[in-house]
Amino acid sequence: MGSRPEAKHFPRRNRLLSGISLGVLIVEAALRSGALITASHAAEQGREVFAVPGSIHQPGSEGTHALIQEGAKLAHRVDDILDELNIVHEGAQSRAAAERLAPGDEIEALLLESLSREPLHIDCNDKKFPDLMVLNQEERRSLEEAYECWVLGCLFDVLEFKGGEYLWQERDGFQMRPHPLGDRHMMLVKLTTGTATREKLYKLVKQRRDAVLSTQDEQEMAAYCALLEHYKREAYGEKWGKVSSESELPFEDMMTVRVLSDEVQHVMESPLVRSLGPEAIGQKAEEVMARAEQFTRRREDGKLALLAATQSKS
Repeated sequence: MGSRPEAKHFPRRNRLLSGISLGVLIVEAALRSGALITASHAAEQGREVFAVPGSIHQPGSEGTHALIQEGAKLAHRVDDILDELNIVHEGAQSRAAAERLAPGDEIEALLLESLSREPLHIDCNDKKFPDLMVLNQEERRSLEEAYECWVLGCLFDVLEFKGGEYLWQERDGFQMRPHPLGDRHMMLVKLTTGTATREKLYKLVKQRRDAVLSTQDEQEMAAYCALLEHYKREAYGEKWGKVSSESELPFEDMMTVRVLSDEVQHVMESPLVRSLGPEAIGQKAEEVMARAEQFTRRREDGKLALLAATQSKS
């Protein structure tokens, strides 16, 4: 008592905590961490050691997996701990009744609704997608490139949509070979996890993007700017002008807006826009959207695609 919270005191504190406990539960731990030191103290003191398994891709799971390999008891649910410690509990019937308890107020209801078994980013409103913060650098880059392939692939019509499925065409000798990717969700999964496929499609998208950014054709650049704005408004939907940040959108829309925002920045840095000025190109973009049929086509998935430069000139 009365000791300052200094780093050298933590091992002693943890040894005391494990000593006065019936057992310790390690939820996450790196291979070199204080949690593993606590687990070691508990084992030496004859206490039970439990560990929660996790994803093999997360550094925080390496320590718990090592403990399980060394003999720690795998804790999948609270019953695993209570049964091992011979603690009498009321059982599943009481737990089921507790789960049916209504939230105390509206705020508690919102909190309960947001709970998930998977990690969630604080800005993520869609539980179906992973927490960006738990991805490593390579995984995050793969996810971001997959969204670039989807958003810009549709905009440039490199990524086609036929019969409810996305596909792209690769030249194989003198023929074009189709690569089916499935519906939107499956397509994003395949592009995120399939490095070779993503890199090939990303290369095609980047070629089209680089060609537009280097153009001196004002109408082509204006059409591209207009489509970026159109896609952005689509992603925001009814929340356009009502939210302060894309982080308030569902995950898929948030990622879409981020791709588009990055692309707008690239446009602002292009030689043509720097020469004309943002206001001039913005005015031309408004004029283009008034004649959108001359510069775009409506795809089967409902999105607008930019026509090739040779087709878009009036």
